[in-house]
Amino acid sequence: MKKMMYLMTTVIVTLAFYACSVDDNPAKPGTSGRAVITVNTKAMFEEMGLTELIEFNLPKTLCLADTVLIYDQNGRLVKKLGTVTKSFEPLTFEFDDLPNGTYTLVVWQTSYIDNGTTADKHFTLADEEELSTVKVVQIHPIHNVATTNGLASATVTVNGNSFEATVTPKLVGSILNMKSEKSPQEYGFDQICLYRMDQVTTGFWLDPARSEDDRWMTEPIVGEPYPFAILYQNEAEFMHYTFEHGDDIPLSLVTWKLDGDNYVPEEIVEQGHHKLPNGSYKTYYFDVERISYQPPFCGPTDQLSAWKADRDAGILVNDPYLKWGSNFAEVEAHKQAKQFWAVGNGQLEFWEGYGWHYWYYVASNLTEQYIFETEDGQNLNDVMCMCHNANLPIDIFTKSLQLQGYTYLGKLHYPDTEYYEDMFLSADGKTEALVYANTYGGWVIEYFALIAEDLNHIIPASLAPASSKVRSIVPDLRRGSPRNATMHNSFKKPNKPMR
Repeated sequence: MKKMMYLMTTVIVTLAFYACSVDDNPAKPGTSGRAVITVNTKAMFEEMGLTELIEFNLPKTLCLADTVLIYDQNGRLVKKLGTVTKSFEPLTFEFDDLPNGTYTLVVWQTSYIDNGTTADKHFTLADEEELSTVKVVQIHPIHNVATTNGLASATVTVNGNSFEATVTPKLVGSILNMKSEKSPQEYGFDQICLYRMDQVTTGFWLDPARSEDDRWMTEPIVGEPYPFAILYQNEAEFMHYTFEHGDDIPLSLVTWKLDGDNYVPEEIVEQGHHKLPNGSYKTYYFDVERISYQPPFCGPTDQLSAWKADRDAGILVNDPYLKWGSNFAEVEAHKQAKQFWAVGNGQLEFWEGYGWHYWYYVASNLTEQYIFETEDGQNLNDVMCMCHNANLPIDIFTKSLQLQGYTYLGKLHYPDTEYYEDMFLSADGKTEALVYANTYGGWVIEYFALIAEDLNHIIPASLAPASSKVRSIVPDLRRGSPRNATMHNSFKKPNKPMR
C-alpha cells in the first residue's frame, strides 16, 4: 500500500500547466505529511536548444531563480520556497508538516543578470497569496533569451504520508531571434526596432485552471507602441525572449537614426501579419535592401537556410492560389497560411472590365490580386502578382517563374493588337502566365487557365518590336507603401539597453 501511495503521488510534469489526477481517498483527520519537490532546472533550456548558451553564462553574471508555491484546496498559499543557483543541478525543496488535503503545486522558473552590485530582474511575482491572483509581471519590455520564464504545476494529495514530486518547467512565451542581412550601421541606420501594433502582453497568470486564452495579461496600445526586439548599431543578430505570441499578430519594423542627441524614426520598412505561437522558437530575418519584394522570414529557425537558398536562387515569394474555379474562402485560407501578409482592400470590390476583385500584400511593394466571377466570390478565373517598385528589372520575375517550373514560350501577340507579352506555361500545362510592364510603374505577372488559342499566337521574342505598347492596368489602388510612410513620433524606442 505504501508503494502504491508513492506511485500515485509522484508526479512528473511533462507539459506546461498539466495537472495529475487527484487522489480520491479521504484525508485522515489530525495527521500531516511531508513533501519533497524536485525541479528539473535544465529541461526547458534543453528543449529549446539553449543549454550551451545558458551554461556558458551561468558562471559569469547569470543566475537561475526557481520558486515553488503550494496552495491548499481553497486556493490559499500554504508554503513558498525559492532559491537562486548558478548551475543546472536539480533543485530539491522540502515542505514539512503539510496538513492532510489536496494541494496545487506551482513552479516558476526565471533568470536574471547579477553583476555583483546590482541585479537586473526583468520579471516579478505578484499577488501570490491566492492561486486565482498569482501572476508574473514584466518590468521591462525587451528581454534577452537568458531571461526566459518556465512554468509547471501538479495536483497532489497529502494523506498522512510523505511524497515526492519531480516537476519540469516548460517555456512560457516565445523565443525570437532577430536577424538582419546587415547591421543597422551597414544600412545607414543606428537602430532597427520591431513592434507589435495591436496590443502589449504584460504578464501571465499562474493558476493552472485558466485556459491558454485566459492566461495572458494584455493591454491595448494607447499612444505610442514600444519595441519588444531591437538590433543596435553594429548588431546583425540578437536572440530575444518575449511574451508576445499569437497565430496572427501585426508587426512593424522601424529604422532609427541619431540626430544630435536624439533618435529619430526614419521609416517603416515592413508591416504585416506573422505567426509566433506560444512556446515557439522562431527567427525573424530581414534584408532592408530586398524588402520591397522579399518580405521578412518569420518561421522556425531550422527552416531559414532553405528559405534563404530559394531567395538567393531567385525564387520570389509570389505563390498565388491557382485552383481555377475555386472560391473566396479558399483564397483567404491560402493567405492566412502565409508566414507574412498585409491587408489590401480587405473585401471583394467590383473591378470594371474584370470582375470581383480582392488583393493583399505579400511584400511591401508586391501584391497578390484575385478576380472572381460573382459578387459572393465564386469561380476564380484571373490572378495577378503586381510589383509596384518600378526600379526592379522584369528579369527578376521571369527568372522566378522559370525556377517555379514554368516554361518560356515566347511573345504572345494577336495580330489585331499592339501588345507583345512574355508568355510562360506551367509544368502541368494548365496555367499560362503573362509578364508585362504596368502603365503605372512596376511589373505584372497575370495567371489564368490556359487558352488553347493563345498557343497559335506565339512569336519568337526576337521578332517583337524593341518597345512594344504597355498594357494599361487599373490605377494603383494601394493605400501607400509602408516603406514610404512618414514616421513623425508614432513609435517609441528604448532610452537605454534593457536586455
